[in-house]
Amino acid sequence: MKRLIWWCRRDLRLADNTALNAALNDADEVIPVYVLDDKLLSLPRVQGPRIAWMLDGLRILDSDLRRHGASLVLRRGDPVVELIAVCRESDASRVYFNRDYGPYATERDQAVMVALQSQGFEVQSFKDLVIHELPEVVTGQGTTYGVFTPYRTAWNKLPKPEVIDNPHLLKRLHVPSTLYSIPFPNAADLNSIPVQVPIATPSESAAAQRLEQFVAEPIYSYADQRNVLATDGTAILSPYLRWGMISPRTCYWAAQRSARAVTELEQQRSVDSWISELTWREFSYQNLANNPRSVRHNFRPIYDKLMWDNNLDWLAAWREGRTGYPVVDAAMRQMRLTGWMHNRARLIAASFLCKDLLIDWRLERVMH
Repeated sequence: MKRLIWWCRRDLRLADNTALNAALNDADEVIPVYVLDDKLLSLPRVQGPRIAWMLDGLRILDSDLRRHGASLVLRRGDPVVELIAVCRESDASRVYFNRDYGPYATERDQAVMVALQSQGFEVQSFKDLVIHELPEVVTGQGTTYGVFTPYRTAWNKLPKPEVIDNPHLLKRLHVPSTLYSIPFPNAADLNSIPVQVPIATPSESAAAQRLEQFVAEPIYSYADQRNVLATDGTAILSPYLRWGMISPRTCYWAAQRSARAVTELEQQRSVDSWISELTWREFSYQNLANNPRSVRHNFRPIYDKLMWDNNLDWLAAWREGRTGYPVVDAAMRQMRLTGWMHNRARLIAASFLCKDLLIDWRLERVMH
C-alpha cells in the first residue's frame, strides 16, 4: 500500500488544493499533517490574534477531515524532525506540499526537502498559493517587473489554471491508528489571544460562502464601494487567502463568472478592479520572492537612510487607537476588536504611522 504525507501549511482546505489533489491521485492513503513550528511562532510578526484564528482554522479543518474518515495529525517542533518521524511512524514514502515564498519559508522548505531526501523519502512541492509564480510573469528580457501596471498586463495575458475538483478522492484520506497527534493548544499556549469579535469564521466553508455572496452582487460596485469605510463593500477574503482556506484560482474564476453576467460598463469596471487586487497580491509575492530583504528592510534601499523620530508614546497611542485622528483611531480599534482592517483603512493607518508620526514600521513589529 502506497502512503503519502500531505504537509499542510498555508492551505487549510480540502477543495482546489494542488498538493493535496496530487497526493490523492498518487497514493492509496494520504495522511494530513500540520507542524506547529516554534521558530516561526516566536517571530514578532506572526504573533497576536492571527495565531488564535489559525488554531481555530486547524480545529475546523480537523473536523472536516473527520467527516471523511481521517483527522489532522498535529505535531509541534522542527518540521525536519517531525516530518521524518511521521514518515517513519506511518511507513509513508513521500511528502507533498504547496510552496511558500517568504525568506523563512523558503529556507525551511529547502531544509526539509534536503533532509527527507537524505533519509530516502521523496518530496515534491506544488504551486498553489498564487495563480502565477515568479518565473511565469517576466519581461521580454526575462527579468521581473518592478512596476505593477506592466506586470498586470502580462499577468492577464497568461492562461489561468482551472479549479481542481475531485471530491471522490477524499476517501483516500486516512490516518493509521498507530500515528499519534498532540492535543490542539490554546491560543495562550502560543503567546496569543483571540480577538473579541472575529469578523470571520476561520473555515473553508465560510470562505466559500463569503466569496459567493460577494460575487453575486457587491462585486459589481466594488470599484467605488471599496473606498467607503462606512460600508461593507469589500470581500473580506484576505484572512482566508492568507491561510489558504480558499484558493486564488477559485476566487479568480468566480469573478470571471460574474464578469460574464455584467449588463453595464460600470459593473465590468468593478469586476476588473477586484481581479486587479488579486493580481496585486501576486505582484507582492513576486517581489517578496525576488527581494526577500524587503521583509526587514525598505523596498527601496534609499529609504534605509531615513531618520525616524520613533516616539514610543506616539507608537502606543497609534496602536491603541487614541491618536486623536478619528479615521486612524477607528481603523486601529477595528483591528483590535475584530482582527481585520478595511483595505483603505490599512493604507491610512500605515501611512500615518510612517509619514506623519515618523515611526519606523519595523519598530512596531518588534514592539508588538
